[in-house]
Amino acid sequence: MKKRIVSMILALSMVLSILPVSAFADAGAGFSSAAAEETNSITYSSEEEHEAVGKNSETNNQVVKIEVGTNGLPKAASGTGWSYDETTGLTITGTGSEDTEYILDGTVSCNVTVKNANSHTVYLLDGTVTGTLLIEADNMYGVRVLGGSYADVQLNLGTIDGGTYDKLTENGGNVRGGFFRDISGLSADTQQQAHQLLLPENCTLNGQKETKIYIIKKYNYSGNGNDLELVVESDTGCDVWAVASTGGSVMALPAGTQNYAFTYFDSTIATISISADGKTLSASFNMIPAQNGAPMKLVPMALGATELRFNNEGQPDLTDVTYVDSLDTDAKLHRVYMGNGWGYNCYPNDSSNESTLQILNQGGANFDFSALSDVPINCYVEITNANITGGEFGENGRLTITSGKISGGTFHNVSAGINSINGNSAVEITGGTFDSLFCNGSCSIANAVIQSCNFNTYGNNTYTISDTVLGELPDGIQKLLPAGQ
Repeated sequence: MKKRIVSMILALSMVLSILPVSAFADAGAGFSSAAAEETNSITYSSEEEHEAVGKNSETNNQVVKIEVGTNGLPKAASGTGWSYDETTGLTITGTGSEDTEYILDGTVSCNVTVKNANSHTVYLLDGTVTGTLLIEADNMYGVRVLGGSYADVQLNLGTIDGGTYDKLTENGGNVRGGFFRDISGLSADTQQQAHQLLLPENCTLNGQKETKIYIIKKYNYSGNGNDLELVVESDTGCDVWAVASTGGSVMALPAGTQNYAFTYFDSTIATISISADGKTLSASFNMIPAQNGAPMKLVPMALGATELRFNNEGQPDLTDVTYVDSLDTDAKLHRVYMGNGWGYNCYPNDSSNESTLQILNQGGANFDFSALSDVPINCYVEITNANITGGEFGENGRLTITSGKISGGTFHNVSAGINSINGNSAVEITGGTFDSLFCNGSCSIANAVIQSCNFNTYGNNTYTISDTVLGELPDGIQKLLPAGQ
């Protein structure tokens, strides 16, 4: 049963989008946010009480880890490209001879100033600063903060492309990515790029307890941007993680998903994985499109075992069925119900927007709609790879079968197959009565009664008809059929 549920949610995730975005190019190569942690790429050739110095094999940059004492202060007055005194606090300038990456190994309680020298870049990969962090580079990319946690940051010149901030004041420089608890100090343009991320009470974000935080990740046109990493951990497991936003946006992915590529126009903007027990969701973003600050809500869900049934109006019976809503309150409100082997997309505040019942891939098995409904079905239904053996659809009922068979039933409006250049999504019809049938892909039709029938002439689709009553013949039907039919 669980495999069937997972298959359905995967199918849903392919048709529901989280953010309507514009076309853009691949973000290209650059710093990975894995560099913001001590990984296997960093090795230290010199380790002393006050610092460790080594190399990052991924970037070929020198790495300096500054050791911090239990009092929150550096363990020495100076080291490789840094110094400390009681008045000014910790000052990091780099060596001035090469690009250098710094890690603060502990919580720093004093003020920290990061500069650069001779146009070489100073990277701050990780650390925690409870005092003020002042960033004063000599150019836009002279100092780059890629990770860490900071209470109060004054950005005069430099680049923020990762990390978590209680508050950041953007006096100058460039905020490209990160997590922000307070965005009031950001420029108006940067605030428009900020999405509010809403988390359940029992979750942590990158190891810290959060229920509401802003996330920013701008597209990097120069191709050297830092991927923004997100790890959400829940106390309890779930079957599905849903992501809801405004504009009718909802997406759901099942537990066990690995490296799901969220794309638009063939460009990947995020890679998402979920642990098998549903407790951990991790994502890596190379951009999050600006949508007027559209919020995003993460919702862990336990799926119910509700079987598909239709009510006395021919609509799906949604009693006690698990659902998730988009974050809209107007006509754009999009609600997705998820039952056992089926999902239902609807718009409760907009009767003009057609609802859709989606039924998972049936693997070629028989499917009898009459066993699920005592009245004619009056909604739009999508199903794939099924042998439909019976059922009755009313005047407001519409069926799309992308592949499989129809061997019986009474239908008002049916679309069969998928428009394909290769003509490889065939539907076989061996019975049934149809008011209207549109063959969108290859079809073979026999022993049916069809009032109105049309065929898609695009691509390499093939059609055969035998022992069938047609109320009217579509134009050009002889050109579509094999000789002699």
